[in-house]
Amino acid sequence: MFPAAATTRFAQRAESPSILPDGVSPYLELVVASPEEITECVLLNKVSWSGPLSEEAYLRREAHLRSQTATANGGLTGWILVDKRDSKSPRTILAACESLRKRAFVAQRGKGVKEGQTFGVGSVYCREEYRGKGYALRMMAELRKNLESWQQAEGKSTDFTILYSDIGKKFYAKNGWIPYPSAHISLKPGAVATTNLPHSKPLFAKDLPALCRKDEALLKQTVAKFSPSGPDFKVALVPTSDFMDWHHAREEFLANELLGRTPKIKGAIVDSSGARAVWCVWTRLFARNGEENSLQILRIAIEDEDCADPDPSSSESVQAVGACLAAAQEEALAWSMKTVELWNPSPTVLAGVKLLDPKARVIHREQESVACLNWYGESPGTHNIQWVANEKFGWC
Repeated sequence: MFPAAATTRFAQRAESPSILPDGVSPYLELVVASPEEITECVLLNKVSWSGPLSEEAYLRREAHLRSQTATANGGLTGWILVDKRDSKSPRTILAACESLRKRAFVAQRGKGVKEGQTFGVGSVYCREEYRGKGYALRMMAELRKNLESWQQAEGKSTDFTILYSDIGKKFYAKNGWIPYPSAHISLKPGAVATTNLPHSKPLFAKDLPALCRKDEALLKQTVAKFSPSGPDFKVALVPTSDFMDWHHAREEFLANELLGRTPKIKGAIVDSSGARAVWCVWTRLFARNGEENSLQILRIAIEDEDCADPDPSSSESVQAVGACLAAAQEEALAWSMKTVELWNPSPTVLAGVKLLDPKARVIHREQESVACLNWYGESPGTHNIQWVANEKFGWC
């Protein structure tokens, strides 16, 4: 069941920018938003992010997403930049964002892998009337400082945080979120006319917890391997079932709201006897413009794949990847998705894509969904850090 209809509300009226402090004012502070202020943030950003939903449905969806396992109990924190002299309730929101707690691996050459927590930053927003005063830049500077120790045990600190920029590579880099390779491949939906691929089986929600645990163990092994000429640090977000569920809660809400039905198939797996298992998990993206609807591959896992030195000539793994993506193409067609999209393909995945579309090309994103990483940990900086498994499941 999804939340009941919300009462229609209106965002607070904008103050005159001329009476507000500028972005370098000592009176500005970044604080945790109250529940009422979180609702205000949703009302403010609905014009940009409500997609095909009505205002009322968008409010319900955001409340629904905040109730998921990944976001409940402090998993999701709303932040607002305010004037500390502002005593009214709710306060005037000069800029807003959210941080989402995630599990992560961090490895250093010669020191093994440690597990900790990181944060994904999202929903960065400044209302149009207040833009140009430096509020978003100030908010991100304050947030970077806050997240280094946020929700950490005494004596612990955050090693890195991530975000996905929709405004290019320069703005967030000013406060330390350095852009990383952000590429994708698109495939057309439809049935694949080939008999050379192995049989794949559909994945359902009940299958994901065990597969995510298996994937976590495989990823930890990958992060622990260092090539002689590679970087000295590696980081990776852990692809937990909680975050797969969060993505699926999003798609299920939209599918029910727009189409009156719930997607059941969450991915595909090739797990032949004696062969290495390959599986992918996906979600459906319903855009404001239906021509932009896409089936997004959240994660492709290849058992025993060595990402440092993959062997694209391994026919078993390549064909299994092709079979999983062919299933994704068929599911995209069934749901009227216009593309199948996957992020940052490894050589093995790219070879699997080529089985389906020899002309498929890797597109490097420069403006939208640019993966950015901020490093607090031991020097040197991000140029010496590899972000492993930088795939869609990490997006927030």
